[in-house]
Amino acid sequence: MKTFPEPAVDRAGLYVFRDSSRSGLLKKRITLDGVVLGDSAMNVYFYREVDPGSHTLVTQSEFGENSITFDALASKNTFIRQTIKLGVFLAGADFEVVDENEGKQGVLKCYLAQDVIIEPPLAPRQRLF
Repeated sequence: MKTFPEPAVDRAGLYVFRDSSRSGLLKKRITLDGVVLGDSAMNVYFYREVDPGSHTLVTQSEFGENSITFDALASKNTFIRQTIKLGVFLAGADFEVVDENEGKQGVLKCYLAQDVIIEPPLAPRQRLF
């Protein structure tokens, strides 16, 4: 996705990235319109195609959640940076919309988040005697 293709005429592209090394291994859950997008980490980005129109991203933060509402434009990519700020007890997180050039530069420093498949737990072992 680092070639930044233009989405189809009836779709919009969304890049959410965290290009800061501040806060190291700290992960923050991100949701898009109420659906979990994933857990962000240092130098990771997410890409999703969405319907054009208004959308809301929410992230865990130090004392609750922070959100941003943005308009996705048809056949255009939107770039949103997740920022991490050191807090009193935990780190806080927030979002900022950045322009295309800054967004592309940020995404190029990052790795695409991978979908994690959680296997069902193993069944208890049966006694043989």
